[in-house]
Amino acid sequence: MISNTDIFYSELREQTTELVSEEYIDWAPKAAQMLAFGSIAHGLLVDSQVIPDCELTPSIQIGGRNRKSFISAFYNEEFERLDVVTSIFIDEVKPKTVPREVIKKSAYEALRGAKSLLENDLSSLSGDLANDSQIETLLNYRNKITYIQIYVLTNGKFTDWETTFNDDTSVGCDVDVDVYDITRLERLLDTKHSRDNILIDFEDQKLLGRPLDCLEMKPAVSEYGTYLAIFTGELLFNLYEKYGAQLFEFNVRSFLSNRGKINRGIRDTIKNQPQRFMAYNNGLVATADEIEVASLDGQLRIHKMRGFQIVNGAQTTASIHRTAKQDKADISQINVSVKITKVSEDLLEEIVPLISKYANSQNNVQVADLSANHRFHIWFERLSREIWVPGEKSKWFYERARGSYDEELFKEGTTPKKKKEFITIYPKSQKLSKTDLAKIYVGWQRKPFQVTTGAQKNFSKFMLEIDEITSGQGKTSEPSVSFFKSMISKRIIQSSIQKICRKELSGHRSEITNYTFSSLSYLYDDCIDLDMVWSQQKISDEMIDYLTSLVLDIDALIRESSNGQNITEWCKKEDCWVYVSHKLDNMRSHQFIFPERSEVVNNVDMEVGESQDYFKYNEYTSTQWKRAAGWAMLNNTTTTLSAQVTMTLAQYAANNWMKTPSDKQLKHAIPVMLKAMEAGVFDENGDVDEK
Repeated sequence: MISNTDIFYSELREQTTELVSEEYIDWAPKAAQMLAFGSIAHGLLVDSQVIPDCELTPSIQIGGRNRKSFISAFYNEEFERLDVVTSIFIDEVKPKTVPREVIKKSAYEALRGAKSLLENDLSSLSGDLANDSQIETLLNYRNKITYIQIYVLTNGKFTDWETTFNDDTSVGCDVDVDVYDITRLERLLDTKHSRDNILIDFEDQKLLGRPLDCLEMKPAVSEYGTYLAIFTGELLFNLYEKYGAQLFEFNVRSFLSNRGKINRGIRDTIKNQPQRFMAYNNGLVATADEIEVASLDGQLRIHKMRGFQIVNGAQTTASIHRTAKQDKADISQINVSVKITKVSEDLLEEIVPLISKYANSQNNVQVADLSANHRFHIWFERLSREIWVPGEKSKWFYERARGSYDEELFKEGTTPKKKKEFITIYPKSQKLSKTDLAKIYVGWQRKPFQVTTGAQKNFSKFMLEIDEITSGQGKTSEPSVSFFKSMISKRIIQSSIQKICRKELSGHRSEITNYTFSSLSYLYDDCIDLDMVWSQQKISDEMIDYLTSLVLDIDALIRESSNGQNITEWCKKEDCWVYVSHKLDNMRSHQFIFPERSEVVNNVDMEVGESQDYFKYNEYTSTQWKRAAGWAMLNNTTTTLSAQVTMTLAQYAANNWMKTPSDKQLKHAIPVMLKAMEAGVFDENGDVDEK
């Protein structure tokens, strides 16, 4: 009988073969396979937050002794370490066991590459690393690195999990190796399997060395069980050292760094008054899929937990780790109270996000629901399952939950015929993730600096805006068919820009893609015929020529404006976009003609005319202006600029109109409000319709 792992292996092998022929055809065969498979597996690690959002930086040497090879190297700011990723591809029909010596050989090749990076010896490495912004950042911080983490990715099976090995390369710092074989990669496909990786045995001498004393909530209820316990600082440090951000998958926000007021307070207490930490700190709120408890001498103790998640306390945990690691603080006196809830599996996705949302009140920040169960994602997924592309032969697959495409493929593709049918309807090239959607939405709103901060940070801010514009319960807060098609059309344009950047540029491809996409919106938002892109499911040759020209122009502008700064860091600043957008006004690209550029705007706002004189804008509330803007965006009835101006008026209203909108602003915003009223967004009294 064919197992899910066998199916997953075959799928990975097929994807690798396709990627070799599509993107790595110019590489030597072995290097191409290593890079193609590595890029797929690397994406799984990024999506699962095993490693931060990062790019591939390949340096692959195949022949000779003392080889140095890796597919990605980057400075992990959170842990102040050098993370190096390498891969081993087994080109066999069925998964084979990878010998320990092969894993060690691959790890040593990556370690030699790491040593060259720490010594700034790029000449001994293959690839154009000197022009890579990620490597540039790494080199700038290399003197801070005291620890190297190597990830070996393989489609083979590996059962010997002892990963320590002798460092014979004299790198002068600690080195650890983590192996992700076919089994572990498969488990990363969904959150449940990813949590399965987190198995805590408190009797392990590296953790606590004994069972954990606890109190159980009485009387117990059928839906969940709750236990109170105390974690030592060393226990939390070791858990974070081993699992990192995987501990926080259910958390609705990420660690806010030590620069925040409260985080500095945590750090100061750890350093100066560790014995008072428990008195000053609110403690952690956590969940677990499985908890093994037993009573001994009248005391209840937790022996093991699986699927442990910290839903409130990411700051506390990461601050303890960072202060101990960075400041060499003594954490032996640190204790933290922990409330652990075991939720039944059928209620997991309903209850846990609410625990996370309500528990996260320690900082005065807005909390975005990052769960796949947010109604916006449910609505968008439903549209993706209903809407056929022109010709009605295929659809776009929206991954509301991470790994859902592969899960559906495994579930539906039980035979080669059924698998082929599924891929025909949902081609891999027509798969869209939540973070992809966030990049498109935010990028078209002309915020490339936000997109460049990384997929997770951008997604968090994206969800804050989505929360605002979908806060009602009515149909007016749902994304429309038109909105769905426009997002797909923009995705097609964005993907085309990515391909151009890979072909034309040697470095900073991600940043230039983001800025070129936003520049296209800036120049032509009001006259890009997205319906044409949707109907063709591709862009014209003329538009490709234009975008190629624009990519080169944007690359030159960003280099010109950086004044020697690290380009990746410069692109994260709004000042970079201010400079680029100002220069765009005088660029020759304004005169370029391509079929997708319409002279007549499809969604153009109506002329206000004399109605602007009597329209009493200040009689409408902030909520009403916000809802009008949200409705317009979700129904694709206005330009990006007009929707943004309408949101600006919502802010003015929230401040009791202390600032008066200009005539130009009103010309953009009033038609949006009038259209929203005509569409029934508000009831007869002008209130927001929540029915």
